[in-house]
Amino acid sequence: MIQNFVFSLIFTCFSLCLIQAQDFKATALYTEKEMVGSNVSKNYSLIFDVTSSVYQEDNSTDIYYKNIQDQEFIHQKKSTNKDYLIVDSLEKFAWELQNESKTIMGYPCNKAIFINELTKQTLVAWYTTQIPTAQGPAQYSGLPGLILEISDGKKLITCSKITLLPQEKGFIKAPTLGIKCTQKQFEVWSVAKKK
Repeated sequence: MIQNFVFSLIFTCFSLCLIQAQDFKATALYTEKEMVGSNVSKNYSLIFDVTSSVYQEDNSTDIYYKNIQDQEFIHQKKSTNKDYLIVDSLEKFAWELQNESKTIMGYPCNKAIFINELTKQTLVAWYTTQIPTAQGPAQYSGLPGLILEISDGKKLITCSKITLLPQEKGFIKAPTLGIKCTQKQFEVWSVAKKK
């Protein structure tokens, strides 16, 4: 039992040293659930480093790619039997950092909120500065640490596992498959197809 504790302590210290060096790659597993009604949940994985990430639902071809350094957002999506590559600027969230905290998976987390002025939708995010990347699930980003939980009042996305990949080299690559367009162009095409 003491051996397991010592091993866990050494592994945790080693992991924190890697993260503090800010030269890391990791995977986070997330579950998305509807907050009202449905018991259906979806599982996603986020592969990330300090500047970029790929977020993908299990067994899906839809991919969300974010590059914080280049302020680039790419969504590879299948719609009406065609592949689209939606390329746009990374959405800027005017997060308001709060004085609330809680622990998620052993990580101390701080609360942040964002209120969309157009839709009046409120996002509530919990992030940890112990993982120094401004990444998060789906299109969400821009906090001073990895987002471990986020809610828009309709759905809740929660991180269930983080795995550091210290030996893995290489860049996180952006998706390239599909008809290239902006988000606005995709929305116009989608509305036209429904008519």
